[in-house]
Amino acid sequence: LNFLLIVGPLAVIVSILFAGWLATITMIAAPVIQLAGIILDYNTSSLFEIFVSIGACGLGLLLFIGMYHLSKFSARLIIRYCKWNMTIVKGRESNV
Repeated sequence: LNFLLIVGPLAVIVSILFAGWLATITMIAAPVIQLAGIILDYNTSSLFEIFVSIGACGLGLLLFIGMYHLSKFSARLIIRYCKWNMTIVKGRESNV
């Protein structure tokens, strides 16, 4: 039972962080993907699509900073939760 109480929240937090990092990397790579499509003649892009991809890159860079801090905070939170859970399992008083 204790294993499920640790793995459940951990799986949710890791999944959300993974999705956030994946979205961030994709948004940062948007202009490169757009440029590769134009060079390799896969699509005919309008000027609007090019500017949207540049805007997505800027948003991706801002998200990168946010995801970095969110990941650090989540790691500290997970470690505190595991330490608290271990004190509960051992039956000691919680001083976390």
